[in-house]
Amino acid sequence: MKYLVTKIPLIPLTKEQFINLVKTLHQIDDIPIQSIISYFSLGWVIDCEDIIAFHLEDDCIYEYIYHAKEHQLYISIDCHLSYDYIDMIDALITHQYIVKDSEFYVDEKAFSMTSAKRFIDYVKHNQTLPIVFLQHSTIQFSQIRERLAKRLKGMAYVVWANEDIEREIFEHFHLTNQNYIFYLNDEYQRFSLLKNETEEEFIERIFIKVQNYITKRVYAFPYSMNELYKYALKQMIKDVKNKENLVAVRLENQLTALEISKEEYIERIEKLKNKISIIQNQNENMIDFLKQQDEYPMILKGDEKELYEGEQKGL
Repeated sequence: MKYLVTKIPLIPLTKEQFINLVKTLHQIDDIPIQSIISYFSLGWVIDCEDIIAFHLEDDCIYEYIYHAKEHQLYISIDCHLSYDYIDMIDALITHQYIVKDSEFYVDEKAFSMTSAKRFIDYVKHNQTLPIVFLQHSTIQFSQIRERLAKRLKGMAYVVWANEDIEREIFEHFHLTNQNYIFYLNDEYQRFSLLKNETEEEFIERIFIKVQNYITKRVYAFPYSMNELYKYALKQMIKDVKNKENLVAVRLENQLTALEISKEEYIERIEKLKNKISIIQNQNENMIDFLKQQDEYPMILKGDEKELYEGEQKGL
């Protein structure tokens, strides 16, 4: 059973690279991205501004929100009904997509502290994942810390140190010699291996402690699928309204252009009508003139009227 909610920094990936990773990991042939929210057989995908987000439902429920500008990835895996789940974090580790420039980073190994000061500074400013600190003197923990780290991969860092560094850390935080979970915001919880408790039982108990804590965390927008989905719906409605307005403006412009064109044609028709009237009058005058030719005296017949400008007359 796995129930994971976490956010981790990645190296710069494009949205297209992350989409291809999801397609490969979940064996999806095609992901139709036709609008801000697109639905397909396994769930839906949100493509909004710098964000690509997936909600996938198979035997488990997977939610991924990748911010291509901030290079942060939110992962939620809910596998209450199955122990077998698709491990996005394992794929990220395999592809070396996880940023490793901090004191701790998401991995399936336990971290050995070489400096008490660095650990103390990190705890003071830690806003990413809880830290499970295993006491050096407990021999049993040295045998299972790697197994615990693998179980808590993406949920918490598993840390240990030698006796000198451990003592310096405990003195700083005024702690007794025990094992601790350092939560965020200066919270911590002490724990120990119970009497007659097996290693598997111990690992599962710590897993449940960490899980109960991280699943209550609330991430700011956009790393919340509910808030992101609502925002995407509002953007879709806004886009539809904008498109409607654009269509209305376009139709109004087309109508205005047609009205102007109509006025121009009306004006041209009126001018043509005037020309026709002038030509008709000229024709009537010419007809009248020609009718009168036979009635002219001989002396006036040499004085022919210029009917066509530039006409070459016969001698």
